[in-house]
Amino acid sequence: MRKVFNRYNIVIFYLVWVLIGSGLLAGRSEASANRPPESPCPSNLEKNRGGEENHESSAVVIVTESIGTAWPLACGYLVTNNHVVSDAESITLIDQTGRSFIAWPVLLDELHDIAFLEVADAQDLPPALPLADSRSKLDTRVFTVGFPTEQMPTRKPKRSQGKICGLSGTGEDDASYRTTVSVRHGNSGGPLMNLTGEVVGVVRSMIAYQDTASDQTHILKNASCAVKADTVKALLEFLPEKSRTIRTLAKPSGSKEVLYHAVEHSVLQVVARRHENALAE
Repeated sequence: MRKVFNRYNIVIFYLVWVLIGSGLLAGRSEASANRPPESPCPSNLEKNRGGEENHESSAVVIVTESIGTAWPLACGYLVTNNHVVSDAESITLIDQTGRSFIAWPVLLDELHDIAFLEVADAQDLPPALPLADSRSKLDTRVFTVGFPTEQMPTRKPKRSQGKICGLSGTGEDDASYRTTVSVRHGNSGGPLMNLTGEVVGVVRSMIAYQDTASDQTHILKNASCAVKADTVKALLEFLPEKSRTIRTLAKPSGSKEVLYHAVEHSVLQVVARRHENALAE
Protein backbone atom coordinates (compact mmCIF):
# COMPACT_ATOMS: atom_id res chain seq x y z
CA MET A 1 0.00 0.00 0.00
CA ARG A 2 2.97 2.29 -0.79
CA LYS A 3 3.97 2.31 2.81
CA VAL A 4 0.77 4.20 3.71
CA PHE A 5 0.66 2.43 7.02
CA ASN A 6 4.47 2.49 7.66
CA ARG A 7 4.65 3.88 11.16
CA TYR A 8 8.08 5.35 10.54
CA ASN A 9 7.12 7.43 7.52
CA ILE A 10 3.38 8.02 7.54
CA VAL A 11 0.98 8.43 10.39
CA ILE A 12 -2.59 7.32 9.86
CA PHE A 13 -5.04 9.30 11.83
CA TYR A 14 -8.74 9.90 12.08
CA LEU A 15 -10.22 13.17 10.95
CA VAL A 16 -13.08 12.34 13.31
CA TRP A 17 -13.84 15.65 14.91
CA VAL A 18 -13.46 18.07 12.00
CA LEU A 19 -13.05 16.50 8.56
CA ILE A 20 -16.39 14.74 8.21
CA GLY A 21 -18.69 16.99 10.27
CA SER A 22 -18.25 20.41 8.70
CA GLY A 23 -14.62 21.41 8.75
CA LEU A 24 -15.61 24.40 10.86
CA LEU A 25 -16.07 23.52 14.51
CA ALA A 26 -16.47 20.17 16.17
CA GLY A 27 -17.17 20.54 19.84
CA ARG A 28 -16.37 17.88 22.42
CA SER A 29 -18.47 16.79 25.32
CA GLU A 30 -16.88 16.21 28.71
CA ALA A 31 -16.14 12.60 29.53
CA SER A 32 -17.63 11.14 32.65
CA ALA A 33 -14.99 10.78 35.37
CA ASN A 34 -16.46 7.44 36.41
CA ARG A 35 -16.81 5.89 32.96
CA PRO A 36 -14.45 2.95 32.29
CA PRO A 37 -12.54 3.51 29.02
CA GLU A 38 -13.83 0.27 27.56
CA SER A 39 -17.45 0.92 28.50
CA PRO A 40 -19.95 2.40 26.02
CA CYS A 41 -21.66 4.34 28.81
CA PRO A 42 -22.77 7.89 27.96
CA SER A 43 -20.19 10.57 28.52
CA ASN A 44 -22.60 13.45 28.87
CA LEU A 45 -26.30 14.26 28.95
CA GLU A 46 -27.60 17.65 28.01
CA LYS A 47 -30.61 19.36 26.51
CA ASN A 48 -30.69 21.79 23.65
CA ARG A 49 -30.11 25.27 24.95
CA GLY A 50 -30.67 28.72 23.54
CA GLY A 51 -28.12 31.50 23.50
CA GLU A 52 -29.61 34.10 25.82
CA GLU A 53 -26.27 35.52 26.80
CA ASN A 54 -25.92 39.31 26.81
CA HIS A 55 -23.14 40.57 24.59
CA GLU A 56 -21.22 43.79 24.80
CA SER A 57 -21.98 46.35 22.13
CA SER A 58 -18.38 46.09 20.94
CA ALA A 59 -18.72 42.35 20.24
CA VAL A 60 -20.24 40.47 17.35
CA VAL A 61 -21.61 36.94 17.36
CA ILE A 62 -20.24 34.56 14.76
CA VAL A 63 -22.49 31.61 13.91
CA THR A 64 -20.87 28.50 12.45
CA GLU A 65 -22.58 25.36 11.20
CA SER A 66 -21.76 21.65 11.20
CA ILE A 67 -23.53 19.50 8.62
CA GLY A 68 -24.11 15.81 9.21
CA THR A 69 -26.56 12.97 8.73
CA ALA A 70 -29.02 11.36 11.16
CA TRP A 71 -31.51 8.51 10.98
CA PRO A 72 -34.29 7.27 13.28
CA LEU A 73 -34.53 4.09 15.34
CA ALA A 74 -37.76 2.27 16.10
CA CYS A 75 -37.58 3.48 19.71
CA GLY A 76 -38.16 7.05 18.50
CA TYR A 77 -34.65 8.47 18.89
CA LEU A 78 -32.24 9.43 16.11
CA VAL A 79 -28.58 8.48 15.70
CA THR A 80 -25.73 10.68 14.48
CA ASN A 81 -22.12 11.42 15.46
CA ASN A 82 -21.19 13.15 18.69
CA HIS A 83 -18.71 15.44 16.92
CA VAL A 84 -21.50 16.82 14.71
CA VAL A 85 -23.77 18.02 17.52
CA SER A 86 -21.77 18.34 20.75
CA ASP A 87 -21.71 21.89 22.17
CA ALA A 88 -24.22 23.07 19.55
CA GLU A 89 -26.49 25.98 20.46
CA SER A 90 -29.23 24.62 18.19
CA ILE A 91 -29.81 21.48 16.14
CA THR A 92 -32.14 21.32 13.14
CA LEU A 93 -33.07 18.16 11.22
CA ILE A 94 -34.39 18.39 7.65
CA ASP A 95 -36.16 15.50 5.90
CA GLN A 96 -36.70 14.81 2.21
CA THR A 97 -39.92 16.81 2.06
CA GLY A 98 -38.17 19.91 3.39
CA ARG A 99 -39.76 19.68 6.82
CA SER A 100 -37.52 20.78 9.65
CA PHE A 101 -37.45 19.51 13.23
CA ILE A 102 -35.87 21.09 16.27
CA ALA A 103 -33.81 18.40 17.98
CA TRP A 104 -31.70 18.12 21.11
CA PRO A 105 -29.17 15.55 22.36
CA VAL A 106 -30.39 12.99 24.86
CA LEU A 107 -27.16 11.00 25.15
CA LEU A 108 -23.63 11.79 23.97
CA ASP A 109 -20.89 9.16 23.87
CA GLU A 110 -17.61 10.89 23.05
CA LEU A 111 -15.59 7.67 23.27
CA HIS A 112 -17.41 6.03 20.36
CA ASP A 113 -18.53 9.29 18.71
CA ILE A 114 -22.22 8.44 18.93
CA ALA A 115 -25.08 10.83 19.75
CA PHE A 116 -28.78 10.16 20.23
CA LEU A 117 -31.18 12.99 19.40
CA GLU A 118 -34.82 13.57 20.26
CA VAL A 119 -37.59 15.61 18.63
CA ALA A 120 -40.89 16.80 20.05
CA ASP A 121 -43.02 14.23 18.20
CA ALA A 122 -41.25 11.13 16.94
CA GLN A 123 -44.37 10.10 15.03
CA ASP A 124 -43.52 12.81 12.48
CA LEU A 125 -40.20 11.16 11.65
CA PRO A 126 -39.65 9.00 8.55
CA PRO A 127 -39.51 5.21 8.94
CA ALA A 128 -36.84 3.87 11.29
CA LEU A 129 -33.89 1.86 9.99
CA PRO A 130 -33.41 -1.62 11.52
CA LEU A 131 -30.14 -2.58 13.23
CA ALA A 132 -28.40 -5.73 12.02
CA ASP A 133 -28.75 -8.76 14.26
CA SER A 134 -25.15 -9.88 13.80
CA ARG A 135 -21.76 -8.47 12.88
CA SER A 136 -20.72 -8.27 9.26
CA LYS A 137 -17.96 -10.29 7.63
CA LEU A 138 -15.07 -9.17 5.48
CA ASP A 139 -16.01 -8.20 1.91
CA THR A 140 -19.65 -7.59 2.86
CA ARG A 141 -21.12 -5.15 0.33
CA VAL A 142 -22.29 -1.97 2.07
CA PHE A 143 -23.42 1.54 1.25
CA THR A 144 -24.27 4.78 2.98
CA VAL A 145 -26.69 7.58 2.21
CA GLY A 146 -25.92 11.05 3.52
CA PHE A 147 -25.38 14.71 2.81
CA PRO A 148 -21.75 15.29 1.75
CA THR A 149 -20.94 18.98 1.40
CA GLU A 150 -17.81 18.71 -0.69
CA GLN A 151 -18.75 21.66 -2.88
CA MET A 152 -21.89 23.21 -1.43
CA PRO A 153 -24.58 22.24 1.08
CA THR A 154 -27.35 20.15 -0.43
CA ARG A 155 -30.59 18.72 0.89
CA LYS A 156 -30.56 15.90 -1.62
CA PRO A 157 -28.95 12.77 -0.14
CA LYS A 158 -26.19 11.02 -2.03
CA ARG A 159 -25.23 7.38 -2.04
CA SER A 160 -21.76 5.85 -1.79
CA GLN A 161 -21.01 2.13 -2.09
CA GLY A 162 -18.15 -0.15 -1.13
CA LYS A 163 -17.35 -3.11 1.07
CA ILE A 164 -16.03 -3.89 4.54
CA CYS A 165 -12.28 -4.30 4.21
CA GLY A 166 -11.33 -4.53 7.88
CA LEU A 167 -13.04 -5.85 11.01
CA SER A 168 -11.34 -3.20 13.14
CA GLY A 169 -10.70 0.47 12.58
CA THR A 170 -7.31 2.13 12.47
CA GLY A 171 -5.21 1.72 15.58
CA GLU A 172 -6.87 -1.64 16.33
CA ASP A 173 -10.21 -0.02 17.10
CA ASP A 174 -12.36 -3.12 17.58
CA ALA A 175 -15.52 -1.03 17.87
CA SER A 176 -15.28 0.05 14.21
CA TYR A 177 -15.13 -1.34 10.68
CA ARG A 178 -12.83 -0.13 7.94
CA THR A 179 -14.59 0.23 4.60
CA THR A 180 -13.94 1.23 1.01
CA VAL A 181 -16.97 3.54 1.07
CA SER A 182 -16.04 7.06 0.04
CA VAL A 183 -17.31 9.65 2.52
CA ARG A 184 -16.89 13.41 2.82
CA HIS A 185 -17.91 16.32 5.05
CA GLY A 186 -21.58 15.87 5.91
CA ASN A 187 -21.63 12.05 5.80
CA SER A 188 -20.91 11.93 9.54
CA GLY A 189 -23.52 9.93 11.42
CA GLY A 190 -24.99 8.32 8.32
CA PRO A 191 -26.09 4.66 8.36
CA LEU A 192 -23.75 2.04 6.94
CA MET A 193 -26.19 -0.43 5.38
CA ASN A 194 -25.89 -3.96 4.03
CA LEU A 195 -27.81 -5.06 0.96
CA THR A 196 -30.58 -6.66 3.01
CA GLY A 197 -31.57 -3.25 4.40
CA GLU A 198 -29.97 -3.44 7.84
CA VAL A 199 -27.72 -0.91 9.57
CA VAL A 200 -24.35 -2.51 10.29
CA GLY A 201 -22.59 0.67 11.41
CA VAL A 202 -22.53 4.44 11.78
CA VAL A 203 -20.25 6.41 9.47
CA ARG A 204 -17.61 8.04 11.65
CA SER A 205 -14.58 9.28 9.71
CA MET A 206 -12.53 9.46 6.59
CA ILE A 207 -9.03 8.03 6.75
CA ALA A 208 -6.02 10.15 5.86
CA TYR A 209 -2.29 9.88 6.07
CA GLN A 210 0.43 12.41 6.61
CA ASP A 211 3.63 12.29 4.62
CA THR A 212 6.23 13.34 7.15
CA ALA A 213 8.75 14.04 4.39
CA SER A 214 6.56 16.69 2.75
CA ASP A 215 4.39 17.43 5.82
CA GLN A 216 1.32 17.09 3.61
CA THR A 217 -1.96 15.45 4.59
CA HIS A 218 -3.69 13.24 2.05
CA ILE A 219 -7.26 11.99 2.37
CA LEU A 220 -7.68 8.49 1.00
CA LYS A 221 -10.42 8.48 -1.60
CA ASN A 222 -12.05 5.16 -0.76
CA ALA A 223 -11.26 4.63 2.89
CA SER A 224 -13.47 5.28 5.90
CA CYS A 225 -14.40 3.98 9.33
CA ALA A 226 -17.82 3.23 10.80
CA VAL A 227 -18.78 2.41 14.38
CA LYS A 228 -20.30 -1.07 14.59
CA ALA A 229 -24.03 -1.38 15.23
CA ASP A 230 -23.23 -3.35 18.40
CA THR A 231 -22.20 -0.12 20.09
CA VAL A 232 -25.50 1.54 19.21
CA LYS A 233 -27.38 -1.43 20.66
CA ALA A 234 -25.35 -1.30 23.88
CA LEU A 235 -26.16 2.38 24.35
CA LEU A 236 -29.91 1.90 23.96
CA GLU A 237 -30.23 0.72 27.56
CA PHE A 238 -29.18 4.18 28.76
CA LEU A 239 -32.02 5.94 26.91
CA PRO A 240 -35.34 6.75 28.59
CA GLU A 241 -37.99 4.41 27.26
CA LYS A 242 -40.65 6.00 25.09
CA SER A 243 -44.30 5.02 25.34
CA ARG A 244 -44.65 4.70 21.55
CA THR A 245 -42.40 3.35 18.84
CA ILE A 246 -42.27 4.41 15.19
CA ARG A 247 -42.68 2.36 12.06
CA THR A 248 -39.61 0.51 10.84
CA LEU A 249 -38.65 0.50 7.19
CA ALA A 250 -39.73 -2.76 5.62
CA LYS A 251 -36.99 -4.65 3.85
CA PRO A 252 -37.64 -3.80 0.20
CA SER A 253 -37.97 -6.63 -2.25
CA GLY A 254 -36.59 -6.13 -5.70
CA SER A 255 -33.55 -4.31 -7.03
CA LYS A 256 -30.87 -2.51 -5.07
CA GLU A 257 -32.23 0.76 -6.43
CA VAL A 258 -35.49 0.14 -4.58
CA LEU A 259 -33.53 -0.30 -1.36
CA TYR A 260 -31.42 2.81 -1.98
CA HIS A 261 -34.51 4.90 -2.66
CA ALA A 262 -36.22 3.67 0.52
CA VAL A 263 -33.20 4.49 2.69
CA GLU A 264 -32.91 7.96 1.14
CA HIS A 265 -36.28 8.82 2.63
CA SER A 266 -35.25 7.74 6.13
CA VAL A 267 -32.13 9.88 6.47
CA LEU A 268 -32.22 13.50 7.62
CA GLN A 269 -29.72 16.30 7.26
CA VAL A 270 -28.33 17.65 10.53
CA VAL A 271 -27.55 21.36 10.83
CA ALA A 272 -25.84 22.12 14.15
CA ARG A 273 -25.14 25.78 14.91
CA ARG A 274 -22.62 27.21 17.35
CA HIS A 275 -22.10 30.79 18.47
CA GLU A 276 -18.79 32.52 19.08
CA ASN A 277 -18.13 36.01 20.35
CA ALA A 278 -15.61 38.19 18.58
CA LEU A 279 -14.59 41.80 18.94
CA ALA A 280 -15.89 44.14 16.28
CA GLU A 281 -13.22 45.82 14.21
